[in-house]
Amino acid sequence: MALSYAPLPIVESDSTSSRKFMVGTMAVALPTLLLLVVSHKAHEGLTDQQFAVVSTMKTTVVSASAPSSSARAALLRRPAARFAGAGQPADLMEDAAAHSLAPHFRPHSPALSGWWPMTWAAAGTSLLAAALFQRWSMRASAGTRADAYQSISGDLYGTSSTAAPTSRSSWAMAATGAAATPSYSLTCLESNSFSLALGSANLLIDPWMVGSLTFADATWLFEGKKRNIAQLPFTPEEVGGVFDALVLTQGLDDHAHIPTLKRIPKSIKIIANPQAAEICRSLGFTDIETIKPGGSTTVKDVEIQAFRGSLVGPPWSEPQNGYCFKYGEFRVVTEPHGNLPTLGYQADVLIMPVVSQSIGPYPLVNGVREAVDAARQLRPRLFVPLENGEIDSSGVLSAILSEGGTIEAFAAECKASGLPTEVKRMLPYQPLALKEEAIAMTAVTGEVAANPIEKLQKDFQDFLAPFTAKSKAQQLKRDLLKKVAPLRCGAAMTKAEEAEVLAIVEELKPLNPTPATSASPLINGRWDLLWTTEKEQLFFVEKGLFGSGFVAAKQDIDVASGRLQNLIEFEKGDYFKVSSSLSSEPPVRCNFVFGSCVCKRGPLEVPLPPVGKGWFDTVYLDDTLRIAEDIRGDTLIVARERGAEPFTVPESEN
Repeated sequence: MALSYAPLPIVESDSTSSRKFMVGTMAVALPTLLLLVVSHKAHEGLTDQQFAVVSTMKTTVVSASAPSSSARAALLRRPAARFAGAGQPADLMEDAAAHSLAPHFRPHSPALSGWWPMTWAAAGTSLLAAALFQRWSMRASAGTRADAYQSISGDLYGTSSTAAPTSRSSWAMAATGAAATPSYSLTCLESNSFSLALGSANLLIDPWMVGSLTFADATWLFEGKKRNIAQLPFTPEEVGGVFDALVLTQGLDDHAHIPTLKRIPKSIKIIANPQAAEICRSLGFTDIETIKPGGSTTVKDVEIQAFRGSLVGPPWSEPQNGYCFKYGEFRVVTEPHGNLPTLGYQADVLIMPVVSQSIGPYPLVNGVREAVDAARQLRPRLFVPLENGEIDSSGVLSAILSEGGTIEAFAAECKASGLPTEVKRMLPYQPLALKEEAIAMTAVTGEVAANPIEKLQKDFQDFLAPFTAKSKAQQLKRDLLKKVAPLRCGAAMTKAEEAEVLAIVEELKPLNPTPATSASPLINGRWDLLWTTEKEQLFFVEKGLFGSGFVAAKQDIDVASGRLQNLIEFEKGDYFKVSSSLSSEPPVRCNFVFGSCVCKRGPLEVPLPPVGKGWFDTVYLDDTLRIAEDIRGDTLIVARERGAEPFTVPESEN
């Protein structure tokens, strides 16, 4: 591969703005940086064995009522890592719905005593100053990102950039290969997502297949959209028939994308780090294998080894996973943040980012330097850049996000370093053949130095996440109640009004503060109907019962005793009542079987034969509001009736 390049043009900002930035920002940033550098310098050179010792020490530190300064320092010397998965600034916040609005940061933790509050204040102020500077003094140069290296001769793609989208059938053949022939194929699904066909196993890694990427539904903060997602050769519902397992590296939203996971069949095998595994468990997946760094598992003839990846939480949290996929002696290694410890073996293929990303002075994802260091250590025959930043984004964080380095720069550095590494760029949804004959070269030891600055900023964002999500949910609830109030439970609505209500419901669902809704005691009690799309109930709302006007519809639930009652009340004490048995199927589903049905009109009570069974999923639940979706696709919005006695019927006025 012949390469020639020219330096990146440098666009200098206004000198007056630069001086203002230096005075304003460095005054608050310097104390934070000094504290972190001291901690980082003490941490450098930690081996995996030393890391295990520090991990043991943290238990004592966190449990102590008044930890010493040396204990706190030991806690901070955890290996630092890039915390914003896939290079997206949105990784600064975790999905509040999936984590019960409980951030990793705990203000009452003893580990945050001493100098931590001052560091928090300095870090937060530094970030704000950096953000203002980005918008104020460097906006003009932000749009002039030139290629660092021009005049590249050599194939970085492996296939033509004008190749047509792969069809479902041809993609499946390329991904799985012939039954008796081992597969060596990699397919980019944009951002962090890719599939790997190795040996006889077909694996899906960190899928994001539907919708946009947001955090706590705060689109004002960040929203990312894939550019070519329409070319996706399979749907989430088809994942179980195409892949043998789904592998998740992290619990952040662009690795464990909840809207995608909700639609994937729950019987597929999940291999994940503890945080992502907990998310999958809350969504109802049944075959979950949790592996931590140092652990391994097997899918068909491929061994999956987890190693210590990025630290995306507070200093005492567990690191996320990087993976080595091993078929025979053929190894494929990936780490989505560009953090690679000393692994002690060589790799045939290495997949990691080469374009660094940062917000102000805070690095998010490693770039060219760390990628070259990783290539020196593993000596891969093939390097595949993980282009996790190649999405369209908007929001506050997107505006202050900066990037550094290019794939071309990385290829040039590898060539200058004498590495026998071929750089192949993945085209979205086009399978890339991995060379079976690629032989791993001699390993080069030496752990890549990590930068711990960003973990403070991640803690700060985690601290703010629940407050942002709660405020958003409260506003949406107010909008929802205002919208449904004049609609007579849905009987007096137009198609446009129905669509508006359902749109608010979709916004509320990710903000659900009670993930295991069907197992929560909050689901029990009497609920009054506010709005529904169920035609049978709307018929009674509009027509009444043989001349007796509609009054209210109520639903009584008692999971512990296995009881469900649907009651429609009419004038003069008339009613229509259906009683059912009920069983909970966590996290969100309740199954029911009709037991009895009674129609009362005047003095007559007529029993009707109950027929059927079904289920409903409670997709939003708090102390006052519940939203459910049932087996027929109908939506039910109900409000808790305070002080009511469930499983009662109105008294007759006749």
